[in-house]
Amino acid sequence: MGLFSRKKNKPQKQMRADFMDYESKGITPQRFGDTAPQLVMSNIDRYDKYDRQMHLFKTNAIAHRIAVMQAEAATRNYWRLVMDDQGKQKVYQKGMDDLNLQAKITQEIIYRNVNGGSYLNVNVDEKDQTDLATPLDPHNILKVKSVNAFGLKHVQKIQICNDPTDDNYLKEDYITLDGLTDGDDEFGKEKDSIKIDHTRYQHISLDKFEDDAVGTSLLERCYDQLKVLDTAEYSLGKMLYEYNLKVINSDAYFNGSEAKQERDKRMLKEGMSTESVVVVGLDEDVKKVSTSAGGIQSLYDFAWQQLSTATGIPKSVLLGEQAGTLAGASQDVINYYETVKAMQEQVIRPQLEWIVRLLMWSESCGGKSEDPDSLDWHIEFNPLFSQDANTKTKNFVNLANGLKTLTDAGIMGTDEAHDILVSKSNDASIPLELQADSAEDYSQLSKTDVDNYKKEKKQIEKDIKKASNHGKKT
Repeated sequence: MGLFSRKKNKPQKQMRADFMDYESKGITPQRFGDTAPQLVMSNIDRYDKYDRQMHLFKTNAIAHRIAVMQAEAATRNYWRLVMDDQGKQKVYQKGMDDLNLQAKITQEIIYRNVNGGSYLNVNVDEKDQTDLATPLDPHNILKVKSVNAFGLKHVQKIQICNDPTDDNYLKEDYITLDGLTDGDDEFGKEKDSIKIDHTRYQHISLDKFEDDAVGTSLLERCYDQLKVLDTAEYSLGKMLYEYNLKVINSDAYFNGSEAKQERDKRMLKEGMSTESVVVVGLDEDVKKVSTSAGGIQSLYDFAWQQLSTATGIPKSVLLGEQAGTLAGASQDVINYYETVKAMQEQVIRPQLEWIVRLLMWSESCGGKSEDPDSLDWHIEFNPLFSQDANTKTKNFVNLANGLKTLTDAGIMGTDEAHDILVSKSNDASIPLELQADSAEDYSQLSKTDVDNYKKEKKQIEKDIKKASNHGKKT
């Protein structure tokens, strides 16, 4: 099923960076809020559609916040690779870190929230070089060079199986990217399209159903709520600007000429802008008229509650109240973190496992190509909230006490306990750095090595004793 079409000679779009209700120029339409927002009209060009979505993300602070919140929360405290072989664990963990996956996956989720879908592609060096349209052979990978995230703007075509009786139902075969440049190149020739096989990328989407090629933008879903809050901000600004008006009752003002009226108006406007002294006649009067703000807080609370419902983000988290701390772990915040954990498991974990498998198949990362299925490994996400040094120390003490209990009871050996501690060396919740050496390594020392060690130890102790007695009276 091919989707979208190329539109040549795309005209420049002019988008106003002002408030959404500015088109009305202060006049509320008769059916305000009933008409479909221009952002989600189905007959607009795809370039225009994604440009508008990205423009809203860039210029509207609330839209920006709801698009990045879950992405940053899900990736903020990173993740770690856990393997039985501690040496390989460090090698492949470094391979993941070198690809800057935290920033790339964060960007991918933001693209998904803004456009409704996004992609994460991998660039590799191959032993026998192939093009991007050829399925990626894991046995042909020399090096995983980079991982990049991109949105839907330049996706010209998506080939999807839409036959529900097929085993590959709703699975993608390939995507085609268009020119990736604005206009033509210097020779007047249009840029070639890029076809990418599905084995070279990962695709995530938001609220995608059986007949949809792409998902639904989070900003489209929340557009009405965003517009209400944006209108409230615009109205509040005008209200504060005109919060206090000074009214002067004076017939003398109207008895003068137009020139005198203009001069008096200018002088009054300049002089009455502060709490200055005003002298008026016997039949004249000066008073202040203030704007009543009663009940406005209830309206704003309703608007924020509607946005919270539309986004699935609790109001306390959305507004930054107690978010991310243990003290603010009320039930709605706990539910929010459970939603973020679900995103980690359903969206991020499959992509991380895909990338780790490619690193293991590559010949450069671990020194040789290895079958991921022959190794014992898994991905663990660090806690969503940051822990202080005291909490980390308590975690380490609890772990150490637990291992001691197990070794004392004979349930596990000291080597196994040592390996467990070493496996925690990349765990952000435990302050621990150990080398991957076991007790067996020391048991392999020869008698000569042991004798030399005893001699050196004896000489060091003798030297220390001499230094400690130096200068003392006998």
